[in-house]
Amino acid sequence: MFAVPANPVPRTLLTDEEVRHLYGKQRCLNKLFDNPRVAHPAIHQTVVFIFDSLSSIIALNKLPHTKENRQQVECGFKSMQYLEDLIIRIVVRGEDPAVIHEGHLRHWEAEMCKLSSPI
Repeated sequence: MFAVPANPVPRTLLTDEEVRHLYGKQRCLNKLFDNPRVAHPAIHQTVVFIFDSLSSIIALNKLPHTKENRQQVECGFKSMQYLEDLIIRIVVRGEDPAVIHEGHLRHWEAEMCKLSSPI
């Protein structure tokens, strides 16, 4: 008889550590819903959007690990950074949203200049 090798376990899109980290973020967002500052409709919608985005990224873990799939996940992580920082600074620290937004715009403009500058 011949031994048939087992199929290799496919590499997942997210590492176990990344999945645990994302579940931790979801737990923290659930706790934020108890904060009275989240009652503002714009803030509430943003928290729900982040929560849904985290759930979507976790669900993407079932896809095979390819360069293209991983780039999409990385793009999702980068786009959520702004919203996470916004929520933390407004809800937890009580900062002014206009000041935060202006600072983020300057940061993203600087990042875009780095990306578009010739090497």
